Amino acid sequence: MFLDNLKTIGVQVLILYLIAGIGFATDKVGIFKQHDGKRLIDLLFNVILPIAIIHTFMTMEYSKEHIKGIGIAFLCAFATHIFGAAVSFFTFRKRSLKERGIYRYAMILSNAAFLALPLAKSLIGGEGIYY
Repeated sequence: MFLDNLKTIGVQVLILYLIAGIGFATDKVGIFKQHDGKRLIDLLFNVILPIAIIHTFMTMEYSKEHIKGIGIAFLCAFATHIFGAAVSFFTFRKRSLKERGIYRYAMILSNAAFLALPLAKSLIGGEGIYY
């Protein structure tokens, strides 16, 4: 089981690197322009991810364990944000006000869902997206 999960994670990370590499190459060659990237990101965040989340919520069977799990996930996410805010407060004190704001924002509100949702879906299935 562990090795299967490790293999799945490795394949998913490889796919992410391949996608990033293809994006980099197409940008350097001139096939892919900046405005194309913005349109793809808009499509991803405004259409594809909401559909995946809605599909997961519509097809899952709900139980008390799911409700308890979502509460625990919410508390963990809240604690992670508080921890990130505290670490960023002490880490970037000597930076300019503008830099502090940028670094704190990046540290507290990462883009982990963008990368984590496909990985969670492949490892756990729909429940990975639910939590």
